[in-house]
Amino acid sequence: MCGRFAQIREEEELMKSLSVHHCEVSVETSYNIAPGADISIIHQQDGRRVLDSRRWGLIPFWAKEGGRGMINARSETISEKPSFRHAFSKRRCLIPSSGFYEWEKTETGKQPWFISGKHQSLVFAGIWEQWKSPECFSVKTCAILTCEANELMAPIHHRMPVILQEKERNIWLDPQPKLDLKSLLRPCSQELLQAWPVSSRVNRPVFNEPDCFAQIGRAHV
Repeated sequence: MCGRFAQIREEEELMKSLSVHHCEVSVETSYNIAPGADISIIHQQDGRRVLDSRRWGLIPFWAKEGGRGMINARSETISEKPSFRHAFSKRRCLIPSSGFYEWEKTETGKQPWFISGKHQSLVFAGIWEQWKSPECFSVKTCAILTCEANELMAPIHHRMPVILQEKERNIWLDPQPKLDLKSLLRPCSQELLQAWPVSSRVNRPVFNEPDCFAQIGRAHV
């Protein structure tokens, strides 16, 4: 799964690197994003890439009640699950990330790791939805797609986010893709990533500062 991640890139850099045409929000830096937070996403609207925000935790449009929603969607079943298939078909997005956290089970508890790109920031495959309460209050939410872990991630955790490369991002955002989208939903190459253990202080979302990334042990590269 992916239960915590970071977004620390500046708005101008995000727009340039991901070919964003329009920005709806101001980008906020966070070193330790927890479920329920508003995060930056990129979606396609009228043929343009738009930088916007969504609450992390997808609520299906047909849900009777709101709540925290589902932060992850399994790529293997996304086209069949009622909670996700509409968003998968109609509302796909990119979720920029400076890296994500995962917890390795050890004999003494759980050790948090930070995983980032070796040479560039990461971009997750995401989906989003718009839910309306009985009082017509609208909430836009999103989820990160996950897949089986690659060789680097497997010793830490058996799942990881779906990480898209440049050509794959174009296909993912295309409203009428010519390729089977599920062919994109696979583990990225381990050569793209690096990982190192970090302080257990990241277990608490209130710990949100550059020291979240500080290495405390041997890295996996």
